[in-house]
Amino acid sequence: MIILDIDMDFFLDRIARDMPETDRRLPNKTYKPWSKEAAALFFKDCGIFTKSPGVAIKDHIEAFKIMREMPKPLNIVHIDAHSDLGEGDPGWKYLMGEYLHHPLKGDYRITPKEGYRYMNSGNYLAFAIANRWVKSLTYVHHPLGGSDLLRYHFKGYDTGSGKIQLKICDPEKINRCSTTILSDTNFGVMAKEPEVDFMKISGLNFRMSVPIGYIILCQSPGFTPKASDKLMEFIMKEYIR
Repeated sequence: MIILDIDMDFFLDRIARDMPETDRRLPNKTYKPWSKEAAALFFKDCGIFTKSPGVAIKDHIEAFKIMREMPKPLNIVHIDAHSDLGEGDPGWKYLMGEYLHHPLKGDYRITPKEGYRYMNSGNYLAFAIANRWVKSLTYVHHPLGGSDLLRYHFKGYDTGSGKIQLKICDPEKINRCSTTILSDTNFGVMAKEPEVDFMKISGLNFRMSVPIGYIILCQSPGFTPKASDKLMEFIMKEYIR
């Protein structure tokens, strides 16, 4: 199934970098949302003309719970100002040193802990991959972004490898490792997860070539101004059934 996973912070003139501590909205004077016409042109250029089944959510962590109930495997097209793979928070230590140690039971390990040091809206995609739901991930990044990839999660620690490969690590080593030296020995790698195809592309160059199965549209109030809500309503009306 093709999942179009969209965050409203993609449709801003700049990127909010830091994870907010509250749902306080960004200032309207500083962050300007796209016009309805610009958003419609983006969807048209992507080859998206009709409505698809979908849902609107508040925080992106909710997408993890939605994906759990979907037919697998998932091919996710992630349209966002952030990769949501964990750059910027310490949740990767929990993922690599604890969560991945739990065995899969069907297509699920256990319910992950939530919070800044665990699973959150900035790393939920890594946890979806950890449960082996994802066959491929395409990161359609903001024209000013795309550099926020967490190297630890990529094959050979290389974000240009075209493959995500999560690593199961020794808890003690992962918690005291030096992240300036990226190696299996330094991380205490005990085993590696199956590879997942990965592609990164600017929103300026993105085109859809296959039908969409489902749309997840996220408000992300801490990363968007209130002025974005009208654009979100427009996208919901025009593209989500």
